Amino acid sequence: MHPLTPLVKGVRSFWFVIAAISWQGFARLGLERGAMIVAAFGVLGLIWSWIGWYVTGYQVADGELRIADGILTRSRRTIPVARLQAVDVVRPLLARLLGLAELRLEVAGGAKTEAPLSYLTLGRARDLRRELLAASRPEAAAADDGEAVLEPVAAAAPLVMVPARRLLAAQLMTPQILFLPIAVAVTVWLFAIDPDLSILGLAGMFTAVAGILFQPVKEAFVNYGFTGSVTDDGLRIRHGLFEQRQQTLPLRRVTAVTIRSPLLWRPVGWVRAHVASAAYSATNAGTEAFSGRSLLPVGTRAEAAVITAAVLPGADIDGLVYRGLPRRARWRAPLRWRFFGVCLTDEHYAVRSGRWSPTEAFVPYGRILSVRVTQGRWQRLLALATVHVDLAGTISVSTAARHRPLSEAVTLARDLVRRSQQNRPVPPG
Repeated sequence: MHPLTPLVKGVRSFWFVIAAISWQGFARLGLERGAMIVAAFGVLGLIWSWIGWYVTGYQVADGELRIADGILTRSRRTIPVARLQAVDVVRPLLARLLGLAELRLEVAGGAKTEAPLSYLTLGRARDLRRELLAASRPEAAAADDGEAVLEPVAAAAPLVMVPARRLLAAQLMTPQILFLPIAVAVTVWLFAIDPDLSILGLAGMFTAVAGILFQPVKEAFVNYGFTGSVTDDGLRIRHGLFEQRQQTLPLRRVTAVTIRSPLLWRPVGWVRAHVASAAYSATNAGTEAFSGRSLLPVGTRAEAAVITAAVLPGADIDGLVYRGLPRRARWRAPLRWRFFGVCLTDEHYAVRSGRWSPTEAFVPYGRILSVRVTQGRWQRLLALATVHVDLAGTISVSTAARHRPLSEAVTLARDLVRRSQQNRPVPPG
């Protein structure tokens, strides 16, 4: 790891101590005494970070990534490179100023980032990412000598770019922002009827208002400068204002693509698209910006069609004809039954749902793990059934074909099983 790693990690301890003491703590301790406590614990944090850096190392050999770390408890991890699902280059603000980057590796079935390597020089992080992705390819795994050929990756023109103006406008068209004037009005009204309201009370109210703003502001910062392209390594995503991320997901690892039209975006024709992969499980999907992961944070349907076709070759999101539900399904889903639909193409299974925010999911047949047919009490009375399609990883919307006629559901399940078996990837060797 780079010698400046302890500095980047150790600086965090200063902020943790300041947050732990809080403003009230500084008021009781005094500014000078509080500063001494922060300095003392900050120095301890720097020393601890230096020890951690000194005992941490990694090696790529024999198709494996080997990592040794730990201070009180030593840990030696061996990760088969063939299990890598995605490799991300992350650059927090301080690391960017020092020319450093962190490499985060996602492994199939992992509950969290399996092996973060921090920090490396930016050039070394990019070279190591290329080396790991090349070694994880099936043709590399099938090679006799087990060594991947590291070829230059051709720079690809971005398929989609999200302008900052559109990103900001999209965040202004969210429920949190729409309810913000109400929250401010209530705060002002409470202060008007009770002028003796304490400063702490006002601070609490404004903190609540800040909490309402937090998610839209965070989304704008995280997705700032969003570009998406497809390279020889796979799907390449760049985004971030303060913490820049460059994420690479091999296309063979994609398990589904979803497209949603939020209610407040429908008048302007905007959608958002996400990609699902075995790399991002339920534990960590909500914490990642490429959040279950963003394929297009906000864009037109035409842009969503372009990036979807690049990620799922053969996918034509505008050329699908969905099969709807019979009228008796309205007794099971009276407000939504007209909006459910299913479609089978030569390469993908597609499902549609949602009245207020229409959502579509596209699944390659080869990525289907299992198919189930279930029938609830009311469905039995109406001779309906639901076909569940199980995938690896986490997906933010349901891929189930809901409330289909029973005979159609059984036929659909058998067809999906047959197609998934025919399209399943053949293991190398």
